[in-house]
Amino acid sequence: MIEIQQKRYFSTSNKNLFIISNEMQLLNAKEAQYYYKSQNTIFVFLEFPYKQDTLRLYQYKENLDCELLITVKFDGIYLFQDIQLIKYLQNYIYDNVYVGYFSERIRYYIANINYQRLILVDDGTYVVALHNELHKGISKHTPSMLKTLHRRKRNNSVYLIMDSVVERIKQMIFAINGLRYDLKYFNIIFFTIYNLKLYKNEIIIKNNFNLLKKLYNNITYNKNIIYFLGQPLNKSMSFTSQEYIGLLKKIIVYYKKRNIKIYYIPHRSESLEYKTHLNLLISNYFVIKYIDKPFELYLLEETEMPFGVASFFSSALFTSKMIDNSLDITSFLVSKKQNLREDILSIYKLLEEDNVQTILL
Repeated sequence: MIEIQQKRYFSTSNKNLFIISNEMQLLNAKEAQYYYKSQNTIFVFLEFPYKQDTLRLYQYKENLDCELLITVKFDGIYLFQDIQLIKYLQNYIYDNVYVGYFSERIRYYIANINYQRLILVDDGTYVVALHNELHKGISKHTPSMLKTLHRRKRNNSVYLIMDSVVERIKQMIFAINGLRYDLKYFNIIFFTIYNLKLYKNEIIIKNNFNLLKKLYNNITYNKNIIYFLGQPLNKSMSFTSQEYIGLLKKIIVYYKKRNIKIYYIPHRSESLEYKTHLNLLISNYFVIKYIDKPFELYLLEETEMPFGVASFFSSALFTSKMIDNSLDITSFLVSKKQNLREDILSIYKLLEEDNVQTILL
């Protein structure tokens, strides 16, 4: 189902399009909108029934600064809703198209509209892996960011053949509707918090969170408490829940020796198994704190907060330091560097270059 809400009337100039599927993308998209002073804006919210972070986008609809808001609530056969959305977007010409992801779905949207510039905003650490893949290819054990998740996992010839047949059918349906199925050529402008290596003629714009900083209040700090941001290491590093808990136990010991209590904030993608095991760690030195928004927005609501932020290689280590450089930022290295996936190694390298303290577990 597609809902279209006219919030203001357009002027006659070209439009700016934002395609968003979670709160983190929206946060960075608004920073890009502020940086580029984009007007005549269309926001597209992609809501998938199995993803809680996409379903939470509804709370931002009322106060969103845009002329037109399109909400795609995917159900049934997604492909036909994709085609319906594309045909509506073809009614306009766009100066900038902003996306938080560069998946196959997003690419066939972009392939069928008229635009001047394609701008990728951050969604966690995804952009680092994508940038590596675009310019250096895929290294061993590193999944492709350009393929859909189910296609990355295919290692059976029967499934690969089935995928190929499905792809051919989808391409035929697109062709019948007069649509292209993918981009042949593209140039991405990266609007990012990361100091990515610049290749050839690409454009990288630093996101300094200037809009968010305007909203940040003066706060007091508790020197005996630290936020620790969880990460789904079962997905990015194939850690079992027991191995993950083992890492956290070491971190608890590290801070307990310093008389520091951990407020653990679970990642939105942590599995239920992870969360069940986390409850076993609750003590005077370890408390679980659930939040229903990006950590960066949560910071805005705090009048008193811990003296620092810690994690493994979360993007929030970068953003927390950027928003408040008085915070103590700590990264825990989960393995010897030579054993890390290349995209994760790149993130640790960026943390070092940003003078973030790194502790080997």
